[in-house]
Amino acid sequence: MREPVGSLHQLLQEVADLIYRQFRIREVSIGLRDPSDGLYRYQVLHTVREGVKMAHLDLAYKYEDFFDESRWRGTAISNLSKLMLAEDMPYLDGEMGTFNKELMQKSRRKSDDESIEGDYIDILIRGTNDELLGWMEISGTWDMKIPSARTIRSLEVIACALGLILSSTNLVSQTKALSQKTAQPRDAAAPSARLKQKR
Repeated sequence: MREPVGSLHQLLQEVADLIYRQFRIREVSIGLRDPSDGLYRYQVLHTVREGVKMAHLDLAYKYEDFFDESRWRGTAISNLSKLMLAEDMPYLDGEMGTFNKELMQKSRRKSDDESIEGDYIDILIRGTNDELLGWMEISGTWDMKIPSARTIRSLEVIACALGLILSSTNLVSQTKALSQKTAQPRDAAAPSARLKQKR
């Protein structure tokens, strides 16, 4: 029998792999709230390039950061999804290691639906009582196009289904252990530098 933490991690990995294969998304990340401190952290970084994985794992988010419109210029697609475009530089100083800055600066969007380095979409994961349990983050597509409205809607359905599953008592109780398993050591002298002020 699998240990509980493994079952939750396996679930997130399988969801990320489904998104990667079914919707031809290049990089899929999933983050969850850690019950021990209420912060949100990346748990799964599926097909994310090795050079930026550690930069993602070293970040944490507060609840209010997900709704801070003053720091990130983005386009709300729905009440669950938000599109961030590279031209709007939707990153703070602590996030610079999460993408290829040199490639982004060289990229030029040739059409409105073209996807370039630095673009990403956040999709919120909400529980049965509408509480924010986490988020999915997708970046890039195999055909270098911004995901269609139909694809985004399908991803929102997956996020809603994942929220229902995560709301079950057993899986929510595992989140703390999973967070401890994936957390990276942090510099205690400057903890605020590790907080990614989330959109």
